[in-house]
Amino acid sequence: MSNSWQVIFAIDDLEYIPNDFTILDVNFYKITESNCGDLPLCEDVVESTLKNRFKEWQKQIYGHTGKKPKFDEYKEYRAKMKERVFQRFVDKLCASTVVDADDKDDAFQRGKEKIETALNLLRTYKSGFELRSPLNGAAKNLVDGSGTVTFEKSWHRDKPSPWKYSLTKDDLKNLSREERVLNSLILRPNPSAMSNRISRALKWTAMATQETDQADKIIKYVTALECLFIKERINKAKLLAERVATIWTNNYGNRKLIYKDFHRLYNLRNDIVHGGSYDITNNDRRTMDIVARNLVFEVAKVVSANNFSEIEDLLVWLKSKKGTWTPPPV
Repeated sequence: MSNSWQVIFAIDDLEYIPNDFTILDVNFYKITESNCGDLPLCEDVVESTLKNRFKEWQKQIYGHTGKKPKFDEYKEYRAKMKERVFQRFVDKLCASTVVDADDKDDAFQRGKEKIETALNLLRTYKSGFELRSPLNGAAKNLVDGSGTVTFEKSWHRDKPSPWKYSLTKDDLKNLSREERVLNSLILRPNPSAMSNRISRALKWTAMATQETDQADKIIKYVTALECLFIKERINKAKLLAERVATIWTNNYGNRKLIYKDFHRLYNLRNDIVHGGSYDITNNDRRTMDIVARNLVFEVAKVVSANNFSEIEDLLVWLKSKKGTWTPPPV
């Protein structure tokens, strides 16, 4: 039976001085000692988590002797564990959302997917935002009050970097239009096929912005653009370059330059994937970064404004926008 769950994850490397904001139905706010009681970190969640971990600790200390720790030992252990739990969340910017899920594992998966989508929007919009995927999470069943805290592999993770990426009010103001458009497309109850393409393009673009390997970065950027513009199985280099050039500018001379550049970049992607020799320049990386990040939002605006539901709708629109321009030979 599906229930509503509140899911929260600590974001280690992001800060926003006013503390509270919302992106794509995900609430971001700083957890403090004073407000943590209203969140999934409330006493019953912490208590249930401690009981499970205490049983494991008891086995490690006493084995199968049947002996039980004294009350003072449990009290001391509980205090240490509670402090350890709260250290993962308190005084950090956290992301919280509500999902319908069958159980806690399903809730964690669905909640983290929504939070990652919101983070992907930030990663794509703000160049240089290398936000890591969150690990420390908590979930609370909003029907019966049960809950748990999860740390995945974070108990053994290296200490987080003290460096944090800062959001400003201007960032959120500038992002608001794109956020509203994406919210109307990818968070609707039954997103269209084209909305799903935009969602995948956002994910691939965000992954590319986080990628340190330059070859893998090119592959992920091209994959994002394929999600937006390609349905065919052949002539992909020509079609992708033509469609990118068409939507990017109305100037025929500039389209010619963009077409040649992206035809070459798609072939560069093929050389990388299929084991050929290749050379990636800083200009290649910058071009892919700027174009892919901007086109995710531009295509989303076009799709939303025209209520397109299939990629065929976008391709008809691009054909009209292309006009009499003819791609040059390469």
